[in-house]
Amino acid sequence: MKIKDLFKKENKDELDKPVVKTDKTEAVDIDKNIKPDDSKTSKATKPVIDKKQVKDLKNKKGLDISYRVLLKPLVTEKGSSQVALGKYLFMVALDANKIMIAKAVERTYGVKVSRVNIMNYSGKRVKRGRVSGKRKDWKKAIVTLKKGQTIEVFKGV
Repeated sequence: MKIKDLFKKENKDELDKPVVKTDKTEAVDIDKNIKPDDSKTSKATKPVIDKKQVKDLKNKKGLDISYRVLLKPLVTEKGSSQVALGKYLFMVALDANKIMIAKAVERTYGVKVSRVNIMNYSGKRVKRGRVSGKRKDWKKAIVTLKKGQTIEVFKGV
């Protein structure tokens, strides 16, 4: 399944329906924290869901997609000099676009993105002895954050 398909599914409000109907008298919820409403109807009951719980479910799904879009932060000499300007470099999925990258950075790091630039790189031709091949293609994103916001990329380095 492509990353674009996951973003389309997320926007269709499929996350607002965490109840699975098993039979006519009871409802079983997917998330154990959400309990069905006690009503006297014979059909499956609709669960009582706080807006905060729905938001948490959406955020969990969003993070799964975000980690498929953002592969890893690029820690380079040029990238570290760009941090002073509020620009961060990431290696991203080949089928990701600017909107997906911006949403993924906002969800993962909790910051506001003002601009995204992307560049496609083709893999180099390599030769090891008689065997020749090619490294895989990759995509680089330069994410500019709004003023006053930062990401701790070098925390684990």
